[in-house]
Amino acid sequence: MSEVAVTLAEGASSVASGSSDAVKVDGDTVTISAAGTYRLSGSLSDGQVVVAAGEEDVVRIILDGADVTSSTGSPFVVQSANEAIVFLEDGTSNALSDAATYADQGEDAPNSALYSMADLTVAGAGSLAVDVNYNDGISAKDGLVLAAGTVKVDAADDGIVGKDYAVLLDGAFQVTAGDDGFTSDNEEDEGRGWVLINGGTLNVSAGDDGIKAFNTLTIAAGTATVEESEEGLEAQHIVMSGGTANVTSNDDGVNASGGSTGTTDSQGGMGGGGMGVARWPRAITRWKSPAARSPSIRRATAWTPTATPRSAAAR
Repeated sequence: MSEVAVTLAEGASSVASGSSDAVKVDGDTVTISAAGTYRLSGSLSDGQVVVAAGEEDVVRIILDGADVTSSTGSPFVVQSANEAIVFLEDGTSNALSDAATYADQGEDAPNSALYSMADLTVAGAGSLAVDVNYNDGISAKDGLVLAAGTVKVDAADDGIVGKDYAVLLDGAFQVTAGDDGFTSDNEEDEGRGWVLINGGTLNVSAGDDGIKAFNTLTIAAGTATVEESEEGLEAQHIVMSGGTANVTSNDDGVNASGGSTGTTDSQGGMGGGGMGVARWPRAITRWKSPAARSPSIRRATAWTPTATPRSAAAR
């Protein structure tokens, strides 16, 4: 399937003629309803991009100089899909900005500028600025993978949130948050709520915790810098097996309530349970072999806009 070009424009957003019937334009709301690759360019000063695809659909959206602002809620919402990949085109600058108050504040309503009910991956060599006036910056209600890109998030509440897990593989991410900076907050499902930093750079200034996992926080590679926080690194278990962590905090620099272990350079004091043996969730142990990574992460790291799409059986 070839990619579908979508041009965003005030009251005149359009889809390349004859390219797809899976994109609907209603005023300044653009809705994508099927698997495929969609290239978005242009701007909306008060609009929204919505993904409402099937439960087995993988939707790839290339942001190619796209700027979307909403005055009523979130500018980018993944309502349904198996997985959404937001790919930042090389050499382009992209931006998302939300409203100060959301019209829909129901239980499952969006609460972030880039919001996904499905697994979400951010990739590509371009840049993205996320300006948040209401609540969170980037939020995935399943898993979140940051595979590449230069991304700046300025959020009123939490900066970047992956409910089941939050993973940084590569790229440069800068987060300013009124509450937690980079976090995974699933407290209900066993083996969920974990954070992995396995490459890239992550700079965080947070009003509360800098980098936080409900379960296990692992730093295996890359550089994590918490420039400002109440507690720098916080989780039940903290594993530092590589990379570098630089932490500035008002309270504990590293707070592992269930134990921590480390072999890398870090700055900041130990809090909570102090040193101990960390338990690794099953999902984290899979990272020891790149070939054994989950399908969503394999797709995120291998796919480019010019790659030949794979069949559902190959995913």
